[in-house]
Amino acid sequence: MTATARPRSHAAFARAQKLIPGGVNSPARAFGAVGLTADKKDQVPTVIEQMLAEKKCCVVDFHIEREENVWPMVAAGKGLHEMAGLPAETVERL
Repeated sequence: MTATARPRSHAAFARAQKLIPGGVNSPARAFGAVGLTADKKDQVPTVIEQMLAEKKCCVVDFHIEREENVWPMVAAGKGLHEMAGLPAETVERL
């Protein structure tokens, strides 16, 4: 799927960047943690190494493509009980 195929998603991301310009780094720092981001697949090993070497708590933001099919996912503004791909028996326990 191309970037132009998800205009609403890109618009929401642009609004989020205005509110939190440093990505996860800004709110993580506000709570005394370290914020790390992996924008591309080849950055994942380095980010994990940085996270494991860090003495402080870390918040890690892994950017993934929809096509990667990483489930379950929680959509922005939704609760844990509204995860996409969550089995019904799990929803009942939440």
